[in-house]
Amino acid sequence: MTQFTKLSTAIENTTPKNVFDFSVIHGMGLYTVSGAVKYVSSYANSATGVDHLGGYTRYDMGVGRDFRISNTPVKATVYGRNLTDKKYEASLGVQDVGRVLGVEMIAKF
Repeated sequence: MTQFTKLSTAIENTTPKNVFDFSVIHGMGLYTVSGAVKYVSSYANSATGVDHLGGYTRYDMGVGRDFRISNTPVKATVYGRNLTDKKYEASLGVQDVGRVLGVEMIAKF
């Protein structure tokens, strides 16, 4: 029973207590608007138990438009990820690079 208690304590200390993730995608004719919010509470590093990870809120948004080139359906999207430019470590050794702005084009063949 003592070993189980130690394991529970280790797991409890190395995972976030609160995670909130909400995303929405809405089509409006040829346009698609998307947005996402993710909150992760602060938690301890699983290797050392001292360093803290998480503790961030991330906001993403995008606007896309559908059109055709010849007979090929294409979608172009302008997006922003991590709009607050918050630098954080999501899990051991994996760090977010900060704000990312981009343009994406997808063609369906």
